[in-house]
Parts: sequence; C-alpha cells; structure tokens
Amino acid sequence: MSPVVQLRTTKKPTVRQGRAKNASYRSREYLTEGRIEKLLTTAGKSRNPNRDRLLVLMAYRHALRVKELVDLQVDQIDLKAATIHIRRAKNGTPGIHGLQGDELRLIWAVVRENGTHCRYLFISERGVLLSIEWRPEAH
Repeated sequence: MSPVVQLRTTKKPTVRQGRAKNASYRSREYLTEGRIEKLLTTAGKSRNPNRDRLLVLMAYRHALRVKELVDLQVDQIDLKAATIHIRRAKNGTPGIHGLQGDELRLIWAVVRENGTHCRYLFISERGVLLSIEWRPEAH
C-alpha cells in the first residue's frame, strides 16, 4: 500500500500589485505659493543662499525638472531682454520664458559669485556642475 499525503491548502490573500493612485497619498499635485515662500525662506538660510533660492524659484516658475535645472547655462539667459531659453528634457518642447525682477537679481548675484569663466548657472561649492545622482551609501 502506498501512503497518500494530503496537503492542506489555504487561500492566500491577494496582494495589490503596483502603486496606488497619487490621490490616495496626497490631496493635490502641486505646491502652493505659501509652501514656495517657506522653501525660499529656508533656502535663504543655506551656505549658498542666492544659488539655492534661484534653484527653487526657477523650478517653480518655469516648471523645470532637476535635469533641466542643473543643465542651465549662462548663455541661455538674455539679461537685457529678461528671457531664458529653456531646453526641455524627455522630448519636451523648448521655448523662451520671461524672467521677473527677483529672478534677474538672483541670476546676477549667482553669475557674479560663480565668476565669468563658468558656463553653467548652477555649480557646487567646489566649482563643478551640480550632480543629480544620489547614492545612499555616500550619505
């Protein structure tokens, strides 16, 4: 005689695949002007207040991705006409955007701090291009 082994099977609960919709995590998909003001105030307290305030301001007003921000070059800016040529990432449509007075003042300050030799608008304290790469083991 051969022994018959009977396995007990229980029904496992199904696991929802993927990420839920953003609406289930937060009520809105944008920052309010009040939140931006708080970010600008906080950025003004950093070691590079002009650069950091300009980063926040440019990202907010021109809807720039991080890659688009760190790739901004001084020759894309026309200070006399108060415009900036935006090169979009991910096959976006490039365009010319107007600059407001507070942006112009911060751009002047950042360019002055960087020196005339620098091609890029945003550089690190060491004088090199900002990096968008983050490595958890390094932090």
